[in-house]
Amino acid sequence: MSASKVQTSIVGRILFSVVTQMLRLRAVLRHFSPWVLVVPAIAIASTMGSLYGYFWPVGQPSLLLPITTALAATSFMTAATCWVLRGDLFHRWLIYLTGCFWYQAIDFSGSKLGAAIALSILICYALAKFEVLRPYLQNRLVVSLLVASLLCQCLPMLMTSEVWSWGVRVGLWPYRVNSAMMLAGRLMLLMTIVASEVLSRTGKLSSEVTRSAADVSPFHPSQSVAGAARPSARKAA
Repeated sequence: MSASKVQTSIVGRILFSVVTQMLRLRAVLRHFSPWVLVVPAIAIASTMGSLYGYFWPVGQPSLLLPITTALAATSFMTAATCWVLRGDLFHRWLIYLTGCFWYQAIDFSGSKLGAAIALSILICYALAKFEVLRPYLQNRLVVSLLVASLLCQCLPMLMTSEVWSWGVRVGLWPYRVNSAMMLAGRLMLLMTIVASEVLSRTGKLSSEVTRSAADVSPFHPSQSVAGAARPSARKAA
């Protein structure tokens, strides 16, 4: 095979993989309920001007950091406990995700870029294991809480100085917004873990698990096909 054909084959495989992952991401987002975006909207609005004192009675935004760190640690321990009890891939993936946010909470300034890279890898890994995680990624409650949690915790990483300067003009202070968004995101991440475990134990995901298992099970011929095969075999003998 010539070098040009090899390169064309490699590019074709890469494009096919990218298209497949995009279709899987679209399938996940189709189960996202926009109503959960009310939570980050309220978290941002609560930091405007004098409203901050009514919504966050703790005073300084720095006082919220220990709470966000404790939530990240609690989410990590909860995901690890669920994985020990069930041993499924979804909760093992949640261990990686919560561990990333826990490390970010401990040392946010030094792990901003590292957390962004780790989150990208984890999202690609979840999409690559889409068939295994399908029962969870097609549940509207789990997907809605998870996507909203990721938005709350990732949006502050993407804010530029121009965006923050505009926010200050309308009464949005960066440190307050970061604290509120991180707290809301960590809380919804913990709710995602608890909801996934409750849904698994109550059998709410059983029908989707059965369908996924049927997709990967080997083909068994029906009785009619098997019955039709027997006379033909005897005739051939």
